[in-house]
Amino acid sequence: MRIRCSARVIAINKDKRVLLFKYEDDSIFGSQGPIGKPFWVTPGGGVEDQETYEDAAKRELFEESGLVPVALSKCIWNRVAELNWKGELIQFQEQYYVAYVEEADIKLDNLTLEEREVYRSYEWWSVEEICNSNEIFFPNMLGELLKPIVSDDFPLQPIYID
Repeated sequence: MRIRCSARVIAINKDKRVLLFKYEDDSIFGSQGPIGKPFWVTPGGGVEDQETYEDAAKRELFEESGLVPVALSKCIWNRVAELNWKGELIQFQEQYYVAYVEEADIKLDNLTLEEREVYRSYEWWSVEEICNSNEIFFPNMLGELLKPIVSDDFPLQPIYID
């Protein structure tokens, strides 16, 4: 099984809304079978050679949104997810960071061709909207996980999430 180290970003604006991207990718299978429906995730992606997770978080945020963080937290969450993606079983080892961002238009100019094929939209969500939505969010229980984060109550050490 291939391991893919990834950095993900919880981008928070001045209104304490979180940036999420909606994707639809029929080539992703989890332990319960195909995802099969559009889902929402934080910006993020693979850590490149000679790159730290923090550097990857900043780069991915910029590439996927055009946003540059005003401040980037230390890692707050760790997550390991095994998915079958395009016929290959991959273990995603993710680290999550909080990025405070200024209001700005989202720029999708730097999305890769692969990202453009599965990208559907973006939205700034409140935690309440996430908690009350019937949409699919990754990681699981994202709304509950975000409650302390948007109140600037970060864990002292990274916590493991599903």
